[in-house]
Amino acid sequence: MADQRIYKVTGNSKSHLVQASSQAQALRHVAGKQYQVEVAKAVDVAQLMGKGATVEVAASIAEQTELLERSEA
Repeated sequence: MADQRIYKVTGNSKSHLVQASSQAQALRHVAGKQYQVEVAKAVDVAQLMGKGATVEVAASIAEQTELLERSEA
């Protein structure tokens, strides 16, 4: 198991202390309690874009890129 630290995750004027192996893991722990994620259906995309939403492109962070490179090696 990787070394763990205690991270402070802050949002919506509230802070959480989370013991985790990485910042991403700590953030997922908190966000998972506040958000749901699912693949968007075509009708979802149409409805949300009709209300002015745009598609955001998630950037690959170093931690994800490093994991991908290790798995390909």
